[in-house]
Amino acid sequence: MSLFKNCLLASDIDGTLVDNGYISPRNIDAIRYFKEQGGTFVLSTGRSPKALGQIFGLMDSALVGPCVVLNGGMLYDFSAQKALYSALIPDSAKEYTRAVLGQWPDVGIEIHCGDNICVLRRTEETDFHEDYELLDREYVTYTEVCQKPWNKVLYTCDTVEIRDKFLRWLEGNGSKDCDYVPTGLNAGGGHHPYVEQMPKGITKAGGLARLSEMLGIEKGGFFAIGDYYNDIEMLKSADVSSTPGDAPQDMQKLANFVGGSCRNGAVADFIEYLSKKRR
Repeated sequence: MSLFKNCLLASDIDGTLVDNGYISPRNIDAIRYFKEQGGTFVLSTGRSPKALGQIFGLMDSALVGPCVVLNGGMLYDFSAQKALYSALIPDSAKEYTRAVLGQWPDVGIEIHCGDNICVLRRTEETDFHEDYELLDREYVTYTEVCQKPWNKVLYTCDTVEIRDKFLRWLEGNGSKDCDYVPTGLNAGGGHHPYVEQMPKGITKAGGLARLSEMLGIEKGGFFAIGDYYNDIEMLKSADVSSTPGDAPQDMQKLANFVGGSCRNGAVADFIEYLSKKRR
């Protein structure tokens, strides 16, 4: 009996599957079981394709299907090493990033151009992010980077207060052709607040809907687990959703099931819950 035939399980990475560079062995065993039972397990993340090299150093890439990367801005098939879909920030929006460069001198700016990470303004926070995700990076000027295709811009801030002030400024001064999403990373003993600039309307949920159609996922067979606010649309769109037990309380209220902590195997807890529901 294949419990998960034509089913898709999407997992966020940081704070959900991975805790400070560690994946619980329980998670890996449960993902292997999910695949053996006919399911497709994928990652749904704000990371770029190259940033998943760190993850595949911790678990077998053969366990993972085509992934949603750049918060839905790209679908990437790692077995074929190619993008199945890619959304771009319009050229008209790039001037607004130059305005940030001039008016927010303490905000780091990292531009994701396909597989390439271009650092427009280097700060301690951009260094931390790139080192944490083991990213190759290129330090560029605005003139150099504006000639490239942009999938995402990541703005790094020193504190949540600065990020929130920056977000309010973007509401009045940012590009109307883009969405600005507050995100963050809990790692290295602290919280690192970010703002992600995405093409208008691009979300993890939209990327997963597109991927589900490509894979022929059955009605009622889409499952998702995530821990942070850029996962909200993904959790709401899933047939069954979950968060780790250490996700923010308002995130937990959105989920059908709340597992244990990320470090102790929240993804495994969710797969066990799904298995009981489908038997």
